[in-house]
Amino acid sequence: MTLTNPATLQFNQVSYQYGSDTLAVDDINLLIKPGNLVVLVGPSGCGKSTLLKLVAGLIQPTWGTLLLDGTDVASLPPQQRQVGWVPQSYALFDHLSVADNIAFGLRMQGVSRKKRRQRTENLLELCHIQALAKRAVNELSGGQRQRVAIARALAVQPRVLLLDEPLAALDPQLRSSLRSNLVALLRETGVTTLFVTHDQAEALAIADKIAVLQDGRVAQYGNPETLWNQPASAFVARFISHADIVEAHRIAADRAEIVPGLVAHIPGDTGHAQTITLALRPSDLQVAAQDDQGVAIVALASEYIGAAYLIQGQIPNGPRLSFFSPHPIQCGATVPLQMRAQANIAVIES
Repeated sequence: MTLTNPATLQFNQVSYQYGSDTLAVDDINLLIKPGNLVVLVGPSGCGKSTLLKLVAGLIQPTWGTLLLDGTDVASLPPQQRQVGWVPQSYALFDHLSVADNIAFGLRMQGVSRKKRRQRTENLLELCHIQALAKRAVNELSGGQRQRVAIARALAVQPRVLLLDEPLAALDPQLRSSLRSNLVALLRETGVTTLFVTHDQAEALAIADKIAVLQDGRVAQYGNPETLWNQPASAFVARFISHADIVEAHRIAADRAEIVPGLVAHIPGDTGHAQTITLALRPSDLQVAAQDDQGVAIVALASEYIGAAYLIQGQIPNGPRLSFFSPHPIQCGATVPLQMRAQANIAVIES
């Protein structure tokens, strides 16, 4: 089932205030192109779910306009917006079968029984849940419930689909598997999608574009590669890539010294300022083979993460940095640290 007419979704200076002076979202400007999968990320309370509720029509903007294909829908009731919504709880009807859950919205729209049955069968096949059609939803696993909820949202052929942390309740292994299936499903349907997650790696893996929210505002909006390589602020760099933010002294157009003995290669088009701010990720650094090949760093903490150890260390009279090591390092031990030759260092704009 391909949706031939997904919508353009646009937020123009949208704000939502609750109480007398509290802004949940503040002056949001976003343009989401037809068929795009846009992921909203940010810390708890930054406004992600509020944006979904605004699009769904559960709340109305205090200021600004919300456009679907150029038409302001802020005053339209939810049932007139052609928007599908999958809340984090899935909100399935336990007293109905899987097939009846999927067909529920169609029945509310007055779609004929024949067309309801045909569309339900198509979605059961599309979501690979044909064998579950007659099952009660309270007999389903978390992954199965997720697919039923998405099938139900797609049944009414929405032009925009809203997903509020649809994978949050699943165990990590199942989450990874279903994420791939979900993205394939969204690509096949072609629906414009807003997807909320707390998982930065998930956002990077699936998004056409990512909107990073901070205190109700858009801190940065762009494709995953841009956010990773060109973070607009220290907040974005820390949130997206868990980077350490350090000051460095430019010693050439394409090199900057963090401390004597630790020099980062940087893009050559980053201006002429002598003091610049860098985002250093653990993957940008490594333990040098010999003491004279790096700068001394004292290990403060070590965490085994499977493929390597994540070490947090302190350069004497310098910054704290995190880096990976293939071997354990005792807390208090001093090791030589150097930049990886292939490190792609992000320079944060002033």
